[in-house]
Amino acid sequence: MPSEQDSGTDKQCLHDAQVMNASPIESKPVEPSAPDATASIVIEETKDPHIHKEINKNHTPIPSIDEESLLNRIRKTDRWMILLTAVIAGTGILGWVVTCKQLNAMNESNRINRDALVSVQRAFVFPKPQIIGAMRDAKGNITLLSFAVDWENSGSTPTKDLTVNIDSKAFDAPPKGDMFPDNTRNLDNSLILGPKATISSDSTRVFGEELKSFQDGKKFLFVWGRARYRDIFTDTAIHRTRFVYEVSWNKQAGAPIIMHYHMFNCADEECDHQEQEEAASRQPAK
Repeated sequence: MPSEQDSGTDKQCLHDAQVMNASPIESKPVEPSAPDATASIVIEETKDPHIHKEINKNHTPIPSIDEESLLNRIRKTDRWMILLTAVIAGTGILGWVVTCKQLNAMNESNRINRDALVSVQRAFVFPKPQIIGAMRDAKGNITLLSFAVDWENSGSTPTKDLTVNIDSKAFDAPPKGDMFPDNTRNLDNSLILGPKATISSDSTRVFGEELKSFQDGKKFLFVWGRARYRDIFTDTAIHRTRFVYEVSWNKQAGAPIIMHYHMFNCADEECDHQEQEEAASRQPAK
């Protein structure tokens, strides 16, 4: 009688025979899944920290601008920006230069117009010396001569801070420039002289032995003076007029004659030049 173990073995053999005799199961090839098109983009840093390469999660390269092209684009943009900046700066500098030239031209024009106005309208004082008196003795001989100066303003505007001076003296020899100092005893201060107006200075006198020596031809008689003043225009220099007259004696007529001396008559800048020449002439020769 067969045992339970033999019965189980028979069942297992019968099941294996059925499996072997069964038709084979058809297998289907497994298709790989398509890559996710929406895979997020990640940035992989290259050796140059400023240049990056785009890849997806599967490390599949995505088409991009190469490094050299990107640099060329940046350089081209920079060049255009530099050129545009240079043009703007150049335009500004050119405008500034043109503006400065226009301002300089306007200032020069204003200066010329002002100088023309001042030169025409400013006060100009000049002297007219004259013999205003003579005293005679019982024999009719002149024993005293008196001189004065009429100061005339030929300008169209008045003077400011006008001072005038006059003096006279008989010299043993023709005088030099430093022999005509201001006469502090005969100085008129703070006068006002209107346009086209005239004022008379104080007088200076020659008499006694000084006059007698002059009449005898032993001495040289001179009358000199000066005027200092300002005009009404601002920022103008102090004006001055200087004069020297020589008095000669006419023996036949027994009367004096007054005339311009050939030196030391000047106005404004001319006086500066003359004084410089006088100072140079007094320097000892080397």
